Amino acid sequence: MSTAGNGHIYHAIEYVAGRLEGLARENNVTVGEVTMEMIPDVVDVTGPQAITVALLETISEEVGRGVGKEEIEGIGEGGVLLGDVLVLPQASFAALQGGMPQGQGEYLVSHHYAGSWKNEVGGEEGVKEDDGGEEQDGEEEVVIVVEGDGDENEGKEERSE
Repeated sequence: MSTAGNGHIYHAIEYVAGRLEGLARENNVTVGEVTMEMIPDVVDVTGPQAITVALLETISEEVGRGVGKEEIEGIGEGGVLLGDVLVLPQASFAALQGGMPQGQGEYLVSHHYAGSWKNEVGGEEGVKEDDGGEEQDGEEEVVIVVEGDGDENEGKEERSE
């Protein structure tokens, strides 16, 4: 969660855009022409690792010292406040992702990523995900109800599986 115009989020976006621009230059193409084959590791370039690096850069500037990944690895359930950023443990946001074991305390989000960047059929291990609306892996579907925003989406549900 962030306030509008947050400098940390702005820097993260600029960081990722810069990485993509660099890949485009290296391959003599425009950013729009960058293909998966040109990206060495999508998670490092555009994913959580890239966002973490960018946020640690701005947090370091804010607190006046270098803040590295070692300061946020293995933090407890309450998290740690670095400058104006509350860093929560990884299990809070990805408790069932990447081989993370269950039972690490409460988590806020279960990330049902499709891994669409991993192969041509857009899913884990080359198997296209069933999009028939059924629950997968015994986990519940997340339903977000949009209310009171005064636009055409008012009262509509957005579903994420």
